[in-house]
Amino acid sequence: MHQGFLRKLTLPIFLLVFFITQSFTGSAQLGVYEFSGQKACPVQNPNITAQPANAVFSTFSTVNASCKDEKDDEYHTERWNTSGTINLTEYHQFSLTANSGYGLNLTSFSFRQYTKDEDNLTTQWILRSSVDNYTTNLGSGIARENAQTPNVALSAANFYGLSTVTFRLYLINSKDDGNKWAVDNVALSGSITTLITPPPAPASDGPKCNGANVTITANGTAPAGETWYWQTSADGTSNANSSPTYIVNAPGTYFIRSQNNTTLEWSAATGIIITSLPDVSTPAFSLGASSNRCQGANTVSYAATAA
Repeated sequence: MHQGFLRKLTLPIFLLVFFITQSFTGSAQLGVYEFSGQKACPVQNPNITAQPANAVFSTFSTVNASCKDEKDDEYHTERWNTSGTINLTEYHQFSLTANSGYGLNLTSFSFRQYTKDEDNLTTQWILRSSVDNYTTNLGSGIARENAQTPNVALSAANFYGLSTVTFRLYLINSKDDGNKWAVDNVALSGSITTLITPPPAPASDGPKCNGANVTITANGTAPAGETWYWQTSADGTSNANSSPTYIVNAPGTYFIRSQNNTTLEWSAATGIIITSLPDVSTPAFSLGASSNRCQGANTVSYAATAA
């Protein structure tokens, strides 16, 4: 084959591989509980297979359900909640804690699970976390007799820049106390990076009339080696605007995040809520402070005085 053609062919392939590599370096499996070993109670190996750099996984444990030595290399339990309402005192759990100076940026939670008797397909697993004190379902699904491997996406808005987090798995509508639930390959993915401090809260010259330009101003400057970027969402990663100011003309919440110029990792977002002044209407005055109303593109001030 002609050498010139080889050079032309090699370059696009190299660029493609480089792009794919760069796309996935931000998130990887941080650890997995494989529960390797012979069936026994307590489970012989409730620890993570290998600890990641700069963070520590806890032992995998169960609260208020009973161990069952059912099968090798899996984590089996019974006596689960038989009602359709979540029991917050009965769960599997584990924690991940970053070392000092590092932050957890988590992207997904996955595990393999099945139940001995799926009954009428009403038995469900539920995943919650300590981020909101176990209030919101991060994921849920039917616990079937055939093994399934759910994968739950974790939002950057809630799981970025954490120092520690605990996950809990619940089961509801179990057929009876003897119904066994097996879990395996419990895994957490994301990245562990040098902690990037979020920018302080920005300020604005609002509120103004609806449609008028409002200037949002960053509070200070980015540290050496970092750049602050304005975003329209808490998990935004746009590099379009690193100006000290951001001009907007619609109510809403706007954000600013810091990015490490070398690792390209992001901080958590800091937001500011922009509101508009109400439109002008027939004034109804009462004693008190003066107020502003909008008329067209202008602001009209009314002073509240006694009649």
